[in-house]
Amino acid sequence: MAEYKIKNFNQDIRKQINTIIEKNLLEGISTKEGIDRIMNYLYSLENYTDKSIDIYREFFMGVVYLDAYKMYAYRQKQGIATEDDIDTFYQLWNIVDFNDLLAEISSNIGLFNTMIKASYDFYNLTGLGKVLVVRSLSLSENKKLSEIFPCHNLDLDTYYETITIDRLVKNIKNQFKYYSKTLMIDFPEGVIYNGVGFIKSLFNIDNSNAKSLCLEIALVDYRAAKYLVNSGEENETLKEHIAFYENNSLEKILSLLGQDSELLFDAIYMLVDLYVNGRYNEIAFNDQVISKAGNEEVVKKLTFDPKQNKE
Repeated sequence: MAEYKIKNFNQDIRKQINTIIEKNLLEGISTKEGIDRIMNYLYSLENYTDKSIDIYREFFMGVVYLDAYKMYAYRQKQGIATEDDIDTFYQLWNIVDFNDLLAEISSNIGLFNTMIKASYDFYNLTGLGKVLVVRSLSLSENKKLSEIFPCHNLDLDTYYETITIDRLVKNIKNQFKYYSKTLMIDFPEGVIYNGVGFIKSLFNIDNSNAKSLCLEIALVDYRAAKYLVNSGEENETLKEHIAFYENNSLEKILSLLGQDSELLFDAIYMLVDLYVNGRYNEIAFNDQVISKAGNEEVVKKLTFDPKQNKE
């Protein structure tokens, strides 16, 4: 029997908000005015006695509250909250249950507007950005949010899945597509810095996952560098990476990948060359051709073993 997975219906509300705002933008209506229209529509539904409409209203309000709390809590913890952000987080923090949330939304138009904008902003984060925001919540915060609106657990199920190199590469490819087709810019460094920032932040909120991901990156970086050097590429950085993986312990490799932004930047750039560009300078390569490259003992050292990564 196939594994059954409950759909995260919170995503539908976020997508709906995004669709409405983006459609309005195409018609020359500002984000603020678009959010005002959504908010006014939700307020107008208070006059309906249809139970299904009442359920929709409450679900919508629950989702935007979750997103606002997550976004403003993250800013607070990162030390980048403005004075207005702190005031907003204070208001969100003081909501104690769902009835309190409904009462606050009913009486505080500005806060409801801010909640909808936060949900729009959360939807438009990269997949990895959403992971950081959700995983930065503490156990007590998750308990509180789940008690106020139990569908918070749907987000926990979605964003607590282990981040693997496949998921990282998928995110990188999506960003390249977005930069090219939507922003119409060629900015690989921006994509790579995003990956560097994600991994360094992941070390702080999920050390075990960060280590397993870095180990996967290291193995690919090592094999690719060995293949390229053996194919005649004379780049000194490649040789330095090979020496780094061959001459250091696993503990030091993981430690430096978590601390040295330049080292991590180069390793992620290798993923871009391999999985996005399919070449390094004039040498074409792929997963298959690099799979046999590298010293057997070093490959074994860099091969992820769940048992050795338990803390």
